[in-house]
Amino acid sequence: MFSATFPRSIESLAKSTLRSPIEVVVGNRGQTCSSVEQKIEVLQDNEEKLWKLVELLGLWYERGAILIFVEKQLDADDLFKELFNIGYKCLVLHGGMDQTDREFTIQDFKDKVRNIMIATSVCARGLDIKHI
Repeated sequence: MFSATFPRSIESLAKSTLRSPIEVVVGNRGQTCSSVEQKIEVLQDNEEKLWKLVELLGLWYERGAILIFVEKQLDADDLFKELFNIGYKCLVLHGGMDQTDREFTIQDFKDKVRNIMIATSVCARGLDIKHI
């Protein structure tokens, strides 16, 4: 998981723990928001990760937009199916989609047609997160 408000100590921990992390910088580097609380959990098992995500969605689903980053297109599609089967209607965004579909998906997310979007980090690099 990534946050636009990582302090350097948390960034170092994330980079030392994660495999092939992708960094998206919004705003000025090194500045954190004092009102944001950050928590990190390291989970190994994919099933454990899914149920932790479902737990978090239960807490945050009604509060606003949720953007979930995954590494690969297949991961995005698989997670989309898992969440759909559990009852969460969401959007998926990755490079395997044509440009028109990606643009409609981003617009649907911004328009709150769905409040969960699963995206590969490469596909989301051009996403203007601050306007969602």
